Amino acid sequence: MNQSRRWRERLIAYRLLAELSRKQQALALVGWSLPVGAVVHISDDTDDQTAPRARNAMVGWYFNAALRAAPLAQGQLAGPNLSEAYSTIEASLIAGQIGYHAHRQDAKKAAECFGELRHRRCVFAIVIVFLQLVVPVAQYICAAAG
Repeated sequence: MNQSRRWRERLIAYRLLAELSRKQQALALVGWSLPVGAVVHISDDTDDQTAPRARNAMVGWYFNAALRAAPLAQGQLAGPNLSEAYSTIEASLIAGQIGYHAHRQDAKKAAECFGELRHRRCVFAIVIVFLQLVVPVAQYICAAAG
C-alpha cells in the first residue's frame, strides 16, 4: 500500500513544504524572503533517488507561487519594531528548534533503553537455546552411564 500510494514520498514532499514555510514565516517578519533559486535547488535536491522529481519540483513551484501571492511587507522595521521582530523569531523559530532537538534527545535515550532491552532478550534467548541443547545431551550421557 505504501509503495503503490507513495505515502513516504508524499510525506517527504509535505515535510519539505512545511520546513520552507516555517523558515519563510520567520524571514517575513524582517521583510526578507527565501531566494527563488535556492527554493528550486532545495526542492530538486533529494536523498531518495526513487522519488519522482515532479513531486519535489511541484513543492518548489507551489512555495514560490505562495510567496508571489503573499502581500508585501508594510510598516517600519526600526527600533522597537525590529527588536520585537527578532524576539518573535527567537521565540517561534529558535526556541521551537531547541525544543525539537531536546525532544529528540529524549527519543534517543528511549531508543538506547530499548536497544539494551533487545540485547538482553537476545542473550536470554541464546542461553535458552543453549540449555535446550545441553539438557538433552546431559540426559543422554546420564542414561548411557547409568
